[in-house]
Amino acid sequence: MKYYKELGYNGNFGDVIHVKVDDIKPTSHVKINTECPMCKKEHRIQYCDYYKQQHTLCNSCATTYFNTKIMFVSIVVKRLLKYLMVIIIVVNILNI
Repeated sequence: MKYYKELGYNGNFGDVIHVKVDDIKPTSHVKINTECPMCKKEHRIQYCDYYKQQHTLCNSCATTYFNTKIMFVSIVVKRLLKYLMVIIIVVNILNI
């Protein structure tokens, strides 16, 4: 409570106080209400998790989003490796 009193909030230990999100400590385990930007469902997460991850996707959308992103990166890497192998073959043929 000392931290919040120093920021100008009034209250005693055990009281419910409303604080600005910007005033919450990054390590706080307080739960905050959020809305998933993809499916628009409301859910609650711990502030420390939000601060660490920097997104408010729900578990379902986060799984879909990050799996899709990983698959895209994997495809790009495979194409680059294939392109690189073609260059190596051409270099070997030309003895450059």
